[in-house]
Amino acid sequence: MKSLVARHSLAMWVCLLTWDPLRRVLSFSILSHSRRWNKSIVRRARFSDELVDRRSLLSKVAIATMTMTETVATVLNPQPAIAAVDATTTIQGIRDARNTLTKLLENWEKAVIDCTFADVPRELLETKNKEQLLEKASTFALFDKSVSVTSCKTSNRLVRDYIGSTGKGPVVGLEKKLRQALEFVKDGEDTDMYVQTTENISQALSRAGSLSYAAGVADFASVNNFDVKETPKVLSNESSNLEQARRAIRETVDGLDTILPMLSETY
Repeated sequence: MKSLVARHSLAMWVCLLTWDPLRRVLSFSILSHSRRWNKSIVRRARFSDELVDRRSLLSKVAIATMTMTETVATVLNPQPAIAAVDATTTIQGIRDARNTLTKLLENWEKAVIDCTFADVPRELLETKNKEQLLEKASTFALFDKSVSVTSCKTSNRLVRDYIGSTGKGPVVGLEKKLRQALEFVKDGEDTDMYVQTTENISQALSRAGSLSYAAGVADFASVNNFDVKETPKVLSNESSNLEQARRAIRETVDGLDTILPMLSETY
């Protein structure tokens, strides 16, 4: 037991005697590593600054090059000046569109009724009249009005041409002309009213385009022949797409009649 205590005491004295040199060695090692770490951080920071400087320089060179290129291109190929909107031309274009739509409405029946069809009378097609039918056919009498019956269909072709849906005619580009004409509104006129009216015109014209298209594929009279005597009845059918298209065109003309007096060509 005494020998064990003696050995522990000896170990404690050895630790106490060697602790101070060991502490110095550890402190020196930590200090050395710290200095090397700080130098590494400084070198990395300097390298990062150099990268930033290089990138900044390259960016400035690129911007200068682009600026010079654009300048040279502008000198060699100058852009044409945007022509000022001419009041007379713009207003006359609106007036032409109005006159075109008015002409369509005035000749509505001629524009939408196609009576180039001929049908054989139903009585002649009955079995008891078979011999008579053969006799008429042998003498080409089917082309005689006394034998054949003229029939009609409604057509949307001319309507769509007149309202500009097919890309031709004075009505094409009407909405753009109405926007341009805003600067030609006379002093004292209500510009808010002008803007609202042009929006109504645009909506009515768009509605006329969609309804006129539907009239050619969905209206009963556009796919089924009817007697020429039934033309007034067909035209007065308020539920047909064709009649609703006519009303939309009328709204467009009324709107144009409202705004045209508000415009001045003396700007």
